[in-house]
Amino acid sequence: MDNAIASLAVLKVNWDYLKKDYIENFIPFIATLIKKYNYGAIDVNTICNDFRKEFGLVIPYHPMCTILARAQKRGLIDKSYDTFKPNKNKVAQFDFATTADEQIRKQEKIIKEFIDFAKREYSVELTKEGADAAFISFLKDHDLDILFASHQSTVLPPIKPSNEKKFLIYKFIKNAHESEPQVFEFIVDIAVGYILASAILYDKFNKFAGKLRKINFYFDTRCILRLIGAEGKEKKDAYMEFFKTLLEEKGNLFIFQHTYDEIMGILEDALRRVGSPLYDPSLASPVLRYFVENNYKSSDVERFIVNADSVLQENKIIKVDAPDPNKYKYYQIDEEKLYGAIVEIYKEQNPSFKELEKRSAIQRDVKSIASIYKLRKGRKPKTIKEADSIFATTNSGLSYANKRFESSEIGEDHNIPACLTDIFIGTLIWLQSPAKVLSLNEKKIIADCYAALQPNDTLIKKFLNEVEKLKGEKKISDDEHYLLRTHRVAMELLEEKTMGDPNNFTDKTSEEILEEIREGIKKEGEEKYLKEKEHHGETLSKLDTTEKEKEGIERNIEKRAEKISAIFGKILFVILVIIFILGTAAQFFPDFLNNQRLLRVPLILITFLLGLLSIATGFNIKGLRDNIKIVIKNKIIRWLIGENTDTEKKKKETV
Repeated sequence: MDNAIASLAVLKVNWDYLKKDYIENFIPFIATLIKKYNYGAIDVNTICNDFRKEFGLVIPYHPMCTILARAQKRGLIDKSYDTFKPNKNKVAQFDFATTADEQIRKQEKIIKEFIDFAKREYSVELTKEGADAAFISFLKDHDLDILFASHQSTVLPPIKPSNEKKFLIYKFIKNAHESEPQVFEFIVDIAVGYILASAILYDKFNKFAGKLRKINFYFDTRCILRLIGAEGKEKKDAYMEFFKTLLEEKGNLFIFQHTYDEIMGILEDALRRVGSPLYDPSLASPVLRYFVENNYKSSDVERFIVNADSVLQENKIIKVDAPDPNKYKYYQIDEEKLYGAIVEIYKEQNPSFKELEKRSAIQRDVKSIASIYKLRKGRKPKTIKEADSIFATTNSGLSYANKRFESSEIGEDHNIPACLTDIFIGTLIWLQSPAKVLSLNEKKIIADCYAALQPNDTLIKKFLNEVEKLKGEKKISDDEHYLLRTHRVAMELLEEKTMGDPNNFTDKTSEEILEEIREGIKKEGEEKYLKEKEHHGETLSKLDTTEKEKEGIERNIEKRAEKISAIFGKILFVILVIIFILGTAAQFFPDFLNNQRLLRVPLILITFLLGLLSIATGFNIKGLRDNIKIVIKNKIIRWLIGENTDTEKKKKETV
């Protein structure tokens, strides 16, 4: 186990450097063993044992024969009669030490950082062996997704990690993704290396080699639910990348109508239950649990339902009916036996599996797989190119059950199964397209981390039982009872406080979680108040500045209007004085303007009216000038800053 992680990283380095198939990646390892142990002759069992001792990876007899055959092809091994002997000159050309040492240093650095993280964040003292085991447990969590078609279990050494160690490693990976890109890059490398190593276990893996062009993929319910985002953003990102890659590979994407109906049923059930006080997270589907814990409203769920068809269209996924049973009778499989094989596998994986609760879902899966056999029309594809139609599922148990059923019923052990896991399909793609490896695996690892950092069913049931007990004893209110059952933070704190281990749950855990939620809400409220207060102060400051700026502009406009109106006033005053003088002269001097009657008469009338107004009202030319100045000034102001200025001023004066 000591060198297993570094060896996986070396496999990834070999793959990047050699740019050949997964078998070629093992050739430098074989050269290193030959150098170190100086074999006189090649014994497969001996090399298997030495490989495990030196590199920490378990390569069984037959896969090792495949590697040695490639070594012979590369000239590292010569065949003399029935004996295989090393070619020392050829072996000497392989310099493996530098790469291995570098990856070992990286491994030691990452393991140390993991140990420090566990101690700093959770006060857990990990040994180097414990840290190594935690990393290996992370890799082994998805063994069946990749190895369902293999007779071997895994290349990794056997371990029994605790729930605590699993929790710590997933937390560490999540933290690395968020803040330590170099650490996360190494983690991706060992994950890729593990898949490369696993590929050697399936001696017929080569039959999967080939482009996926024109292959018809039919997807199960959870593939689509994850694609539309109904199980969280991380899953959505991973599946968007997966579907995008399949389209780039020119695959044809479909979904059976009965699968689509099941998806709509799950979403509509979530719509009915999302606000229910009777919500029970231990019985809820992953979709409903995601909606409730993230405080989704009915309107939010409705958007998922409305947008589902758009997501299918964007990803070029076509809805189709299952083949007509009457038309394809000749290709009908024994659906009862397939159903039995699925139930058998589920019970092996989970002894407490309840068949009745899952009967409808299993029957739909049986219908989907049976449809693939009908679409293949009796063909038994030996290569991926001949497969024609494949049912893609997130459920490794279902895929494994189909493989077992196919081996027993059809009698062929080397066909391309009707049902493959999405992870296996993704692996097929990037084993042949190295450029796609990072985008596919990075998103998958993050999605796996978020999924793994959710409390398991046993832990949730313990928590809910304690919450019901607190409510029965009136230690918590109805609102607090609902909060503990539905709030996302409650589930996060449950996982944090127990580190994912039901044995760490105590009768105080629920009360501690409630207290932390209360403090969090209180702190959130205080922070919100302070932000609003700060924002309010900033708004007032901006408003004050704006008002001052506005007042300054208005003062400038008023000054300009004052100057313009004064000029007009002076001109008007001079004109009126001249009219008054000329009019007076015309009255007292009959000969003045006698020849200009059209001018003389109006002047006399205007002078007479001005004099009359002066006697009756006290009118004078100076006062008229001043009034006209005010009118002109206001007109200019309204024209420059808008017609509402006077109204606003009047309102302010009234106030």
